[in-house]
Amino acid sequence: MSREFLRWQKAQRSASLTRSEPADLDLPLSEQWCREFLCTLENFSTRLPRQIIHRDPNPANVIASADGWGFIDFELSELNVRIYDPCYTALAILSESFAGSDQARLSLRLEICRNILRGYDCAAKHTQVEWAALPYIIAAHQLECTVWCSEQKRNTWMLETNRRMALWLIENWDRLKSQLDPTCREN
Repeated sequence: MSREFLRWQKAQRSASLTRSEPADLDLPLSEQWCREFLCTLENFSTRLPRQIIHRDPNPANVIASADGWGFIDFELSELNVRIYDPCYTALAILSESFAGSDQARLSLRLEICRNILRGYDCAAKHTQVEWAALPYIIAAHQLECTVWCSEQKRNTWMLETNRRMALWLIENWDRLKSQLDPTCREN
């Protein structure tokens, strides 16, 4: 992800310098922000617990009965950082309710993310390193989704939604990090 992200960022800069109109993903990512982000993400990646993760934990992949519940649809499963699934879940729920122009709804985003991640923490306690890495994994996944959507020449509303979400995460980066700070979480 980190090499791909740097290549993409460099291509976006080149494209915006050679065209009169802005690049499709005009994300305000400075070179310094990218380098710090990627360095921190790489540092976390070597210290985070890994396990088999589902990679698509959404309501359509949950089955329930009177006896309990479980997941289906495992073709995307892989060995990855343990906190990937809760980060994916938080972003998936946010994307379904994302309305970029509704500021009241946007202000609830961080609390929704935090509560989803707290729920996962109740089931499987996150380490201090995992709590510190959560905003980085969330942002990396959102940026990866935005890049992927930009390569799919069909679904423009999906690209625009992912781009707005990426912009929102970037604009609220300090708030996201402070909301997910392990020293600030409630028991």
